[in-house]
Amino acid sequence: MANEWIRTAAIRREIELDEWVVMPNHLHGIIVIADNVGAHGRAPLPDDAPCDVPTSTVFTRPPKSLGSLIAGFKSAVTKRINELRKTPGAPVWQRN
Repeated sequence: MANEWIRTAAIRREIELDEWVVMPNHLHGIIVIADNVGAHGRAPLPDDAPCDVPTSTVFTRPPKSLGSLIAGFKSAVTKRINELRKTPGAPVWQRN
């Protein structure tokens, strides 16, 4: 897990890693977003504001977002763990 965490900053130019520690069953880390690529810069709308977003939108993670970074990290760690265990496709992370 530590190798993939370090690799995260090497392959994603928009972030910097600060302090981090691998615990027995999880990781704590501080991520500095050095570039606001993917940020929308929009303030939240009031509850009574009209909404023009279609109700049938499909959820996607914006590229270079925090969600995209975490998803990529978890995917890489899962792949490496399953290669070592020889358990392709086995879940590694808890849901939610």
